[in-house]
Amino acid sequence: MGDATTIKIATHMGTAATVLAAAEALALVHKSDLSPEKFAAAMRNNGSNSPTLEMKLPMMLEGNFEPH
Repeated sequence: MGDATTIKIATHMGTAATVLAAAEALALVHKSDLSPEKFAAAMRNNGSNSPTLEMKLPMMLEGNFEPH
């Protein structure tokens, strides 16, 4: 496997981990009967926010968990 392929796989793993963590956090918020919108607002102002979350979190709030 070449360097570019290895880097691509590594970056995809990081992106997948980000989306997985957001989905788990959203499940916790949901089970705790807290506002998903407040969670989303908190994430926008959090150091762990990213372009990936900016794209995926609104979709998750709508119940859309389809891959991009």
